[in-house]
Amino acid sequence: MRRRIALAASVAAVLALTSCSAGGAQAPADTSATGDELVTLARQEGQVIWYTGSLPPAVEAVQKAFKATYGIDVVVPERLSSAALAQRLDADVRGTGSLGADVILTTDMALAGYLGEKGYSVPLQAGMFPGLNTDFVQPTSVGCGVVVPVVAYNKAVLGDFRIDSWNDLLDPRLSGKIMVNDPRGSAAWSQLFSTLLNDPRQGEKFFTGLKAQNYQPVASSLVGAEQLIAGQGGVLVAGTPALFTKAIKAGQPIEMWYPTDPAPVALDACLVAKGAKHPNAAKLFLQWLMTKEGQAAVTIPDAIASPLGDVPGAVVSLPANYTKAPAPGKVSEDLPRVQQLLGFH
Repeated sequence: MRRRIALAASVAAVLALTSCSAGGAQAPADTSATGDELVTLARQEGQVIWYTGSLPPAVEAVQKAFKATYGIDVVVPERLSSAALAQRLDADVRGTGSLGADVILTTDMALAGYLGEKGYSVPLQAGMFPGLNTDFVQPTSVGCGVVVPVVAYNKAVLGDFRIDSWNDLLDPRLSGKIMVNDPRGSAAWSQLFSTLLNDPRQGEKFFTGLKAQNYQPVASSLVGAEQLIAGQGGVLVAGTPALFTKAIKAGQPIEMWYPTDPAPVALDACLVAKGAKHPNAAKLFLQWLMTKEGQAAVTIPDAIASPLGDVPGAVVSLPANYTKAPAPGKVSEDLPRVQQLLGFH
């Protein structure tokens, strides 16, 4: 996470410098159109370029649904993780002096914040998302998906042991059987650990107890999930439901616990790039993503929750008592202490 935040900072610096020195054609004006006028102008633009890390089924569902509704293509040049997204933005600016995307989705709230602070994303207009909980709206981004982490475990490895609380992870019977994601590997996991560190029910004592469990560190949730399914570990802290649903349907002995007390969540931030090549299509696309139709397309295939809370067919629900992660600056500040408590080097 420290490396990615530093990368985000460098991207912001590049953007600021380039904006002062780059020449060429003037960027398109950001749109103030609404309603039928917005739809008409968006259709004239014909496409929207979307940078996202969403899984291919979600990308395909979004492309199909938006095209069916408005006749507008959603172009996704490549699937981008948070770190790859920052690198792509840097390359865009170095190559052309502007962002290549119209709309950006990222789980890295620090990166989203930097883009907003440096003026590379458009301020959201009042009334764009009526009725949406203010927990999910920032000045230049909106939470278009909610990552609900799970603690997964392999019943073949643990036998009759079941995980129903954070304290269960500290049971001596799990010693040597736990895998823990490196918190530096993902914005979602750094947010998760920061939430636990700042929770009065868990705090430092939880991390001290987890370290004493002689856990195995893993580089990513994907690696950890593969090892868990293969029986090379008993518990993974943590993963997302999408990593395990296929294995569970296939009869693998995997179960998932959706945490409570606290119930951490991480947001997918969506924003419109300043000077987007297709500003009307970008605005329309972002607003559509926050409808039930758009939320069904983007959240159901990715097995994430919707900030709307009641999307038909949702496979993951927004926890009733969810705990938002601390602000990005606090998450970054907490990371060295988390590393120290867990013994990551």
